[in-house]
Amino acid sequence: MRISIVPFDPAKHLEASALLLAERQVRDRGRDPRLPAAYEVPAACRPLIEQAVSAERTCAVAAVSGGDVVGFAAGTAFLATPTHMTAAFFPPRCINIGYAAHAATGGAEYDVYRELYAAIADHFVARGYFDHNVYLPAGDAAAADAWVSLGFGRTVTAGLRGVEFVPLIWFLGILLL
Repeated sequence: MRISIVPFDPAKHLEASALLLAERQVRDRGRDPRLPAAYEVPAACRPLIEQAVSAERTCAVAAVSGGDVVGFAAGTAFLATPTHMTAAFFPPRCINIGYAAHAATGGAEYDVYRELYAAIADHFVARGYFDHNVYLPAGDAAAADAWVSLGFGRTVTAGLRGVEFVPLIWFLGILLL
């Protein structure tokens, strides 16, 4: 597949990108059905993408192959205030590619994400942003393979659990939850 990377143009790329994000949500919910079904519909994804690509200090690109949009990504510069709690988790000058700020055609993630990131990285490295983060859905091995091949590792893992009652257990005088 020959992939061209172009600046994200909402008039040309928004609808196809919303479809890609909705399709990714279907795959994500196949791995974890607790995720919201609402985002399996492109119309629900559209405002998330609009927000991501229009944010201040953002570089947004689309991947095109054979005239079709096969991926998109939007990286946003993040300047952590040293006294804010996020400063404990992020370098003071980094970029974030949010959970809803990227998607790629199923089966083509490896090549598409690598090409998208090359364009975003060039943009931000030239501006002095050397720490880059991407938010991935848990269990998405295809996306993880692409990002790991680019040198990304795991920094933070967020988890979900139910709010049901958890019985207290005493073991050797220690309270276990």
